[in-house]
Amino acid sequence: MISNRFIALFALVALSGCPMKNSDPEPDGGGGTAGAGGEGGVGGDEMTKLPPPDAAPPDPGKPLAEGCATNAECASGFCTDGVCCNAACDQPCFTCHTTGSYGSCLPQLSGEDSTATPACAGAKTCGLNPNPSTGSLSVCALKDLQACSSNAACASDNCVIYYADQDGDGWGNTANPIRICNEPNAAAPPGFSTRSGDCCDTDKTTYPGADSTYWPTANGCGSFDYDCDGVIEQLYTGSCKNMPWACGTPCVANVFSPTTVQSCR
Repeated sequence: MISNRFIALFALVALSGCPMKNSDPEPDGGGGTAGAGGEGGVGGDEMTKLPPPDAAPPDPGKPLAEGCATNAECASGFCTDGVCCNAACDQPCFTCHTTGSYGSCLPQLSGEDSTATPACAGAKTCGLNPNPSTGSLSVCALKDLQACSSNAACASDNCVIYYADQDGDGWGNTANPIRICNEPNAAAPPGFSTRSGDCCDTDKTTYPGADSTYWPTANGCGSFDYDCDGVIEQLYTGSCKNMPWACGTPCVANVFSPTTVQSCR
């Protein structure tokens, strides 16, 4: 016969909700190695932390020298002159597009640099710095045939004085000079000369050192100084009936001699 004490103990266990010794709340054996929470298995929370097996790695960006349109495309963060560059390279007369060296910011020794800050374009162009110890190997300076005041202002490092040569005799008018950039030993622009001293720039027979041919008439400036030495030289010094015997005037030495026209040089 079951005692009242045993009945009371059994009722207490039932009320507490404790499972029986061999009971299994998960009939499929959820704590095993094949289950989600068993020893050696991976729990549900941990599985959500793993990346999908087909996820692509992040894009590192384009390498140097590869074509680009924006900085964000390049691994270096710099898109200059249409290629990924190793530097911003935005100073005048530097480029990342040198043949054989794409992607490296190097001095630009010729041509315009319109993408620079500030741009080197219009009246200016890139050139070799004649004194690189003072700065960059390249400089942004005036193009040829631009007005200048010094050699350093020119990309050619050559600011030349030319004189207007209206008559085309190779000698220019000292009183009408210009200064422009030009390559060393370059020909003078049309209508100009590097030589000055023409005393009559409207007559090509008159210039310093002109031929000492005798001239019976005045030059285009009304002068007999054809060699621009400032001296009027008469050919004849003899007597003449109709004195004074001036340049270009006829003279009859006597009634029997022919008329002679005084020439000068």
